[in-house]
Amino acid sequence: VQTCALPIYAVLLRQLPYRDPARLVMIWESNPLVGGFLAQRLPAALKDALEWKRQSRLLADLGYLQETNGNLTGLDKPEQVQSVTASTNFLSLLGVQTALGRGFVSSDSPGKRGSVAVISYSLFERKFAKDPGAIGKTIHVDEAPYTIIGVLPAEFHLPAMWEGFDQKKPDVWLTMSPAGMSEAELDARQNYVFGRLKDKVTLEQFRAEMASIDQRLIQLYPKLNTTFGVNVFPLFVEDVGAVMRRTIVV
Repeated sequence: VQTCALPIYAVLLRQLPYRDPARLVMIWESNPLVGGFLAQRLPAALKDALEWKRQSRLLADLGYLQETNGNLTGLDKPEQVQSVTASTNFLSLLGVQTALGRGFVSSDSPGKRGSVAVISYSLFERKFAKDPGAIGKTIHVDEAPYTIIGVLPAEFHLPAMWEGFDQKKPDVWLTMSPAGMSEAELDARQNYVFGRLKDKVTLEQFRAEMASIDQRLIQLYPKLNTTFGVNVFPLFVEDVGAVMRRTIVV
């Protein structure tokens, strides 16, 4: 009985390992013309995400990341790794503290190739044998050099997305900023957007606010946003959707 109860506790009952997880949401774009499951959960254009952050009065913070898998070199053997570029506030938005070194700050040369990196504990263990001297060493991702400034805790993981159907496990975290991006890059719908609601703000209030912002963005960027809407889901729904919940309970 104990063994059977473990996945129920781990997946359905235990809170997500972030600060105040009940206030965390994912913000997606939507488009019924896409069809299927993705119609309700499309990665966002950074141009839109920046407007969400600027115009919202109910968000305490907003962060975003893109998946950017690359080739890791500069260590013992070349290796293809999962990597992400993220806004410099992304880890602090979740309330994540590094196990070693530090996380990103706004002055960490966002948007520039060859700046700084935070690595997973798995990579720290696999490539550096948990040597604290890893902090300050240089790795190369797609031939660009990055200085390691921090190691994430062993227990840290990104929440799953799309109701638990996709789990990203990046080994290398790099910084990202809209500064210097081209119009095409700002318009590309490839950003996973996370928000933290202000205290006492309800999901219904925030959804109503986002619907109003969406209407303004259709007027502001008609070419980008005509036929597109916005959807907001609690982070725990994204991590474990209804289908997976039913399966585990059964």
